[in-house]
Amino acid sequence: MKTNPIIFAAALALLSALIACRNGLWPRPAQSILVYGSDGTLDSVWGGRGEGPGEYGTIRRLMVLRGDSLGVLDGSVLRLTVLNADGSVARTQLLPINPYPHDMAQLDDGTLVVAGGEHTAAATGYIMHVIRPDGSASPLVPAGPILQFRPSAYQRRLVAAGMTVWAGRPDRYEVSEYAADGTLLRVLKREAEWFPDREVEGPLDPAREPAPPYLMAVHIDEEGLIWTLVTLADPEWAPVDHVGLIVDERRRDTIVEVIDPDRGLVLRSQRFPWVGTGFTNDGLIVSERKDDSGVTVLDVWRPEG
Repeated sequence: MKTNPIIFAAALALLSALIACRNGLWPRPAQSILVYGSDGTLDSVWGGRGEGPGEYGTIRRLMVLRGDSLGVLDGSVLRLTVLNADGSVARTQLLPINPYPHDMAQLDDGTLVVAGGEHTAAATGYIMHVIRPDGSASPLVPAGPILQFRPSAYQRRLVAAGMTVWAGRPDRYEVSEYAADGTLLRVLKREAEWFPDREVEGPLDPAREPAPPYLMAVHIDEEGLIWTLVTLADPEWAPVDHVGLIVDERRRDTIVEVIDPDRGLVLRSQRFPWVGTGFTNDGLIVSERKDDSGVTVLDVWRPEG
């Protein structure tokens, strides 16, 4: 399968967007986009540090949009930048969402659905918003009460299917389908012994406590099947003396599942000994690891069978 360079860039740039967002271990925020060819060689670097067009403070999310353009979410200024296929800036738009958006999906008419919490003094708000092609924005899905020790209560993993969007909550194995007007159409609840619901979140000592199951990403293929990617503790997980001894890919696994949403059936479930971070727009799977020198490396997997 030939991979468009800009699509491949979105996969590989998850290195900056996902790692920096999830664990904050990078010494500086991601401010550039690395564009790779289908053979894995670096073609070009787009952007840099700044607040002008094509410049970024903290890149949180990349997404391939209609017309082979690329959407870039800048968390530091709450701004969406849309790049043309050659890397030039097509347009920019401020996002009235606080805190920074966590994910976004594009419907067939060009409308963007953005996941992010919009807090009020009463600690309520909306977990999803719509941004229309004309630039107008409005809240879509109410969040209900949000507690500081439950940050995943307002985060969502989004994927569009025509004029609807599927949203998955990271700390529960549950994905919900919404219409463009916010109407809840259906909920798929996956009952898995290895992924119990977590009602309370709090500080986690990664040296002493195993990582709980976490829904990292959701994808819909051409047949309308839902793919999920869940990370969880390795079966041989054991505590260590301090965080510095942690080798992440040896302490976490990834389960990839394929679900038929119409029948509610799990068609395929497989566990892998690596840390998955997400899907590309054409269904490739991205995982991360560190090489012997401590440099973070992304592997791109092609599902087969």
